[in-house]
Amino acid sequence: AVGSLLADHGDPRAALPYLERQLAFFDDGHDPSNLVAALQALADARASLGDHDEAARLAARGVATSTQTLGADHPSTLVSITVQTEVLVRAGRGDRAAEAEAVATAALARSPDVLDEPTRAVLLRNRGWARFLLGRLDPARADLEQALAGFTAVAAADASELQRTRYYLARVERAAGREPRARALLDRALADTAAVPAELAAYIEYVPRAELEAARAAGR
Repeated sequence: AVGSLLADHGDPRAALPYLERQLAFFDDGHDPSNLVAALQALADARASLGDHDEAARLAARGVATSTQTLGADHPSTLVSITVQTEVLVRAGRGDRAAEAEAVATAALARSPDVLDEPTRAVLLRNRGWARFLLGRLDPARADLEQALAGFTAVAAADASELQRTRYYLARVERAAGREPRARALLDRALADTAAVPAELAAYIEYVPRAELEAARAAGR
C-alpha cells in the first residue's frame, strides 16, 4: 500500500523498495491476483524511472501469469495487457512501439462482451501512440480520436486518461501540420490539470514541463 501510494503521488524511486518487497511476498504463487497486481505496479514504477527493459519484462510476466492462472479474458489479464502496452510505448523506441502495436491489436480483436469501453480506449490510445512513434500519422490519429471519444463517453472516465489522450493527439496533429487543432487539444489538457489530485504528477512526463509551468504562470 505504501509503495502504491508513493508511486501514485509521483515518487516511483521511493516506491521501488516497497513494490519489490510486495512482489517478493506474493511471488510464492498462492495469490495470483495480487501477484499480477504487484507485477503491474513494479513494471509501471520501473518504466517511470527509465528502466524500460526491466519494465517490459515485468509487464510481460504479468500478462503471462494472469493468462495462465486467471484466464485470457479475466479482467486482471486485460488490465495487464494495457499495462504492457503502456510500458512498451513509454520506452519511445521503434522495436518496443512495434511490439506494443501488435499486443494492442490482438487485444482489440476480442469480443465487445470481454473488452469494456475504458479498457478499449486505453488500448486504442496506446496503439495510437505506438503508431505515431513508428511514423504512421494517419492510423495514429484514427486510433487516438477513437480513444478520446471512448473516454469522453464514459461518465466515470479518469481525468488523467483524457488528458494524456489529448496530449498524444495534439502531438500527432502538430506533426501533421494541423497546429490550431494541436494547440486547442493541448490547451484543454492543460486547463484540466488542476482538477486532478497532486497536480497529476504522472502526467508531467507526457507534457513538456516548460509548457505546463507557463500555463500555470498564466493562470490557466
